[in-house]
Amino acid sequence: MSGTEHRAQSGRGQVSVFLERSTYRRRRLVDAMRLLPLLGVGLWAVPLLWNARARETPMSHAVLYVFGVWLLLVVAAGIMAVMIGRRNSDTGEPGEADGPAMRF
Repeated sequence: MSGTEHRAQSGRGQVSVFLERSTYRRRRLVDAMRLLPLLGVGLWAVPLLWNARARETPMSHAVLYVFGVWLLLVVAAGIMAVMIGRRNSDTGEPGEADGPAMRF
């Protein structure tokens, strides 16, 4: 058995594959990082839905909103990158310092 897979025989003769918890969580973090640009585009489109003629929403609020979304995306990507780096060091897989980066 390898370190990342565990094969168990089920009652019907089928083989099921179980991933280790750390591998599963690292893959879900990578998936979440892939969705960050889509989330950003969706959040940046919100000011387009605001009524442009209304005096209640000045342009300065829209600019602050866009900058805030950008800052939120940068912080979220940084946190996820650190978490993935820690998970790679826990599993013993090569990181950037040890060898080529993991291909997405």
